[in-house]
Amino acid sequence: MSRRNKIIIVVVAVLLILLALWLLWSRFFRVAPETIIVIPEDELVADIEETGPVEMIDAEESSRAPVEVSVDSLARTFAERYASYSNESDFANLHDLEPLMTESMWAETEVLIDSLEVEDIYHGVTSRAITITVPAMDDNDLMVSVEVVMQREDALGSPQNIEIKYETLVLDMVKESGTWKVDGATWQ
Repeated sequence: MSRRNKIIIVVVAVLLILLALWLLWSRFFRVAPETIIVIPEDELVADIEETGPVEMIDAEESSRAPVEVSVDSLARTFAERYASYSNESDFANLHDLEPLMTESMWAETEVLIDSLEVEDIYHGVTSRAITITVPAMDDNDLMVSVEVVMQREDALGSPQNIEIKYETLVLDMVKESGTWKVDGATWQ
């Protein structure tokens, strides 16, 4: 056998081995085609009508009364906006909260806004509610005090110059015409 024939046999053998390896590889790692199931619309509507709507339940909220969840949600929304500030926004955070305040609280807030002077250098505060303590409640309660522990990032002069503080905001809430509103906010 000549040297040329030996080289051809070795090349063909290597190619056959590579082909076999490629076939095995592609067979084991082949992606199965997706199966699409089409459900006629009338059957889909019938299923929804039989089972009714599906409600998502948070494990923490399932053990609490709906009124407590409502007050908790209002407290979080109110506290995070009330405790945030930017001297570039002309007290927009407080104006946005007007519908969530009682008339007397809004009147006090307007007086506060008129008495404050806006600083010339940048000043911004971003606040997040960390924990909210709502006492046990039922649907007959008309007043409640809620404690909100806040993390406040206070930036003075530059948005990168941040000081982090933890403070507690106590919200006095009242039920007016079936809706919870904030009647007072006090820092402790």
